[in-house]
Amino acid sequence: MTKARQIVKFIYNKQQALDIMRTYTKGKELKRPSATRLAFHFICLHSILKQEENLRFMIASNDWRLIEEVEKDHARDITYFIQNEDFWNMGKEIIMLVEPLVKVLKMVDGEGTTMRYLYETLDRAKEAIKTASKDNKKKYMPYWKIIDRQWTRNLHNPIHAIAAFLNPHLFWNKMVKMDEEVREVLDIVTRKLVPREDYSEIANELVKYHNKDPTLFCERLAMTVIQTAHP
Repeated sequence: MTKARQIVKFIYNKQQALDIMRTYTKGKELKRPSATRLAFHFICLHSILKQEENLRFMIASNDWRLIEEVEKDHARDITYFIQNEDFWNMGKEIIMLVEPLVKVLKMVDGEGTTMRYLYETLDRAKEAIKTASKDNKKKYMPYWKIIDRQWTRNLHNPIHAIAAFLNPHLFWNKMVKMDEEVREVLDIVTRKLVPREDYSEIANELVKYHNKDPTLFCERLAMTVIQTAHP
């Protein structure tokens, strides 16, 4: 990411370099990183990867060599990055690993009711990152830690866990499951909101729900909604 930012910063701070870049990309721009949006850094890298061939042609041009003569070390650093296969390979791997996380960040930034499904979506994002890394713990754990840290500091609310569990579409389609966190939250909610005399009835209903008792959703329309409704 650091090298990608250096490439964009250098090109956009030098009008001559910017003009050459636009010539070789046929007017396509490189996305510029923003300090306020994490996802935008990855969008910046992705835009550079899409222009790999054009950027390689650019640094091989006579116009770029003129820039190297004037800017020397800075321009030559950019040339080295773009010529370096490791830069492109690492960039592609980063995009593959973080794409699930970027989708979640876009979802959080959006409007509507998507926050109700954040718990389940983050969990699936972690599994997607793990799969993309081919179960290489050294590769996926740094991204898992980022997700866990952001979840704990900024997003986590125990209600998200129970909301995901009590969403029939998610639960009946095995997108979420009863785990320790869900059990703890159910216990807290029950004790706070349900009169003691109704504990037994609520417990029975939760058992039916957990066992997917068809009597809870016996109508054909209800079953159709469970199977097809967007989460």
